[in-house]
Amino acid sequence: AVVAFITILANLLVITAFCIDKRLRRTNNYFVISLTIAGLLTGGYSIPLYCITTWTKTEPLSLCKLCGFLDNSLATITVWTLALTSLDRYFMVINYKSYKSLITRTRAKIVLVMVWIYGSAVCSPPLFGWNEYWFSNETSTCGIKFGENVTHKEYFLFYFFSSFPIPLLLVTFCYTRIFIQV
Repeated sequence: AVVAFITILANLLVITAFCIDKRLRRTNNYFVISLTIAGLLTGGYSIPLYCITTWTKTEPLSLCKLCGFLDNSLATITVWTLALTSLDRYFMVINYKSYKSLITRTRAKIVLVMVWIYGSAVCSPPLFGWNEYWFSNETSTCGIKFGENVTHKEYFLFYFFSSFPIPLLLVTFCYTRIFIQV
């Protein structure tokens, strides 16, 4: 409960500062705000529900589908936003002369909206029958079912490859190039 409260409070402070102080509305801070919103949703929904399921060892209010969807969507959105942040830093350091014309506020907003749509789209198939979000008694969490069923494995692989390897490679490439440049 304390972690959720601190997470919510910290993220609300960041959002408030961004909204009040116009100097903070720089292009690169839109990536921070995207991460902050994902953190706020995690602190406001996922952490409290995880605490309840851990204490009670049950799934309260049959919210498992929603919780699994939100957790996985927010993870995908966070990972892709971190990749975009590294790309933003890459262009700032490596391609600084064309940075302001290449990375604009409008483009940053559009790409971030696309990431939120993408993260939601990648994680929605279990809501419509391709795999499922289920409550695990072993871990007391709701997540993607990974069983003997071929359909479960297919979706799990789709989710994994849609959410993690490309952002990981992008972050690795960008920060390696930045390290070499500096």
